[in-house]
Amino acid sequence: MSRMRMVMVAIALLVAGIAVGAAGGVLLAPAPQRPPAAPSLVDIGFSQDMIVHHQQALELAGLVRGRLGPSAATVAATIENSQQREIGLMQGWLSAWDAPQVSDTEPMAWMAGKHDHGDAEAPMPGLLSRAELDELAGLNGAELESRFIRLMIRHHTGGVEMATIAVREAALPQVRAQARLMVAEQRKEMGVLSGLLTAGAGR
Repeated sequence: MSRMRMVMVAIALLVAGIAVGAAGGVLLAPAPQRPPAAPSLVDIGFSQDMIVHHQQALELAGLVRGRLGPSAATVAATIENSQQREIGLMQGWLSAWDAPQVSDTEPMAWMAGKHDHGDAEAPMPGLLSRAELDELAGLNGAELESRFIRLMIRHHTGGVEMATIAVREAALPQVRAQARLMVAEQRKEMGVLSGLLTAGAGR
């Protein structure tokens, strides 16, 4: 099987997997109106900061909507759909916990001492600068697609770092379960995006 055909199969499996994951996320997460226990600082901080992180992923995908080749466009649309759904879920949790939708502390305060993401200039792991987003918006064709893929891989890498801490440290089972699902989905998406680069996307 050719490399590009393998990537296309991976994309089809990714889309199918995200659909199953969306259903699974609903089943794994109890209704936020009846949380089983009080949320910890990790539950609240992770939800607040991951909403911000997801919102940038939506902006990133929105900048290239209608401007990518079919394979990369499919992955971008999958990311938009899954992360928009997850934003709604986390906003629902925060409302149920009577917690602010936006953190009133420094970003990533809930992760202090738990992990060093190694980028002192970024407020969150994998978060892109305004200059990087503006640069992407000005690109076209193969250069646009290649740059989008690389930025989204970096963004997802940071998201996986954040979610991995929540899997281990969150107090509520629905938060740990959803964070685990995020790790699995984003790793799968990164694998497909890396495959597109290897197969020649953006050349």
